[in-house]
Amino acid sequence: MKKMAFIIFLIVFTVAISLGAVDIPFLTVWKIAANNISGSEIFHPQWSRGMGVIVWKIRFPRAILSFLTGGTLALVGVLMQAVTKNPLSDPYILGISSGASTGAVLCMFFGLGGLSVGGGAFIGAFLATIMVIGLTKGDYSSSRLVLTGIAVSALFSSITSIMIYLVKDESKVRNAVFWMAGSLGGAQWGLLLLPAAVLLLGGGAGILLHKELDTLLLGEEEARVLGIDTTRLKLLLIGVSSILTGTIVAITGTIGFVGMIIPHISRRLTGSGHRQLIPLVVLIGGTFMAGADTLARIVFTPEELPIGILTSALGGPFFLWIIRRGYAFGGQRA
Repeated sequence: MKKMAFIIFLIVFTVAISLGAVDIPFLTVWKIAANNISGSEIFHPQWSRGMGVIVWKIRFPRAILSFLTGGTLALVGVLMQAVTKNPLSDPYILGISSGASTGAVLCMFFGLGGLSVGGGAFIGAFLATIMVIGLTKGDYSSSRLVLTGIAVSALFSSITSIMIYLVKDESKVRNAVFWMAGSLGGAQWGLLLLPAAVLLLGGGAGILLHKELDTLLLGEEEARVLGIDTTRLKLLLIGVSSILTGTIVAITGTIGFVGMIIPHISRRLTGSGHRQLIPLVVLIGGTFMAGADTLARIVFTPEELPIGILTSALGGPFFLWIIRRGYAFGGQRA
């Protein structure tokens, strides 16, 4: 299954780089990549310099960022569904995205001492996480976490809405709304190191804790009986998830549904065991995001559709289909 998923990823990744306002042959894409990676002319350039710039400096970073974004959101979805034992949980269940949006919009509208939009978004996400942890008062039960997250999300969303309502600069409002809908248009090679690092660390932590995650799905009482400190484990997972989500939202804005539907698709393919599930969910999430971003770029050319709108349009009906067919979660079939 992983081999098939990897083959599909390579195909989607190649198509994502090839298609656009200027279509580039698949083989040319990898020839340009090979020359740039090696730093020498392995293949004699039979393409224009502009085509080389499009492939290597614009589309390659964007395709990689789309993979990192989708993989990270899908991974966080798996972790949060284990923490809350709720199949509807996603990376934004604790209000992290709402906090990030508030921080980003504050920077767009008021500057905040020259703080970047991404920096404001990360600070907002961090503040939302601290609020959730503080308001739960050490009670990290599933219902308490979900309800607290909903309340924190509503609070930050209202603050963001008030700012958008009060600010009269249409260009700033338009930029804020576009950012909140999600976009991968700012991809650059220099932006990829941080999301790649946090994805590797988060995925590694998830695999190392795969037994604890499997046990957590059985229920907190069962996990405690088996000697797992569920409070410490949940706090660790919330912290890891917050860092992952805050990093991605700070770069791309809010992209919905990926972290909810991809874990369910992956469980149908490999089961609920997290040792096999985590690598597969990252691969499928990244592939899905790369394909969705390609559609977002080419469907309304020369305009670009915000990626968050497209993922919601694709994810909503697909999730309803999964519910209709039934899905496996926590060792049971819902």
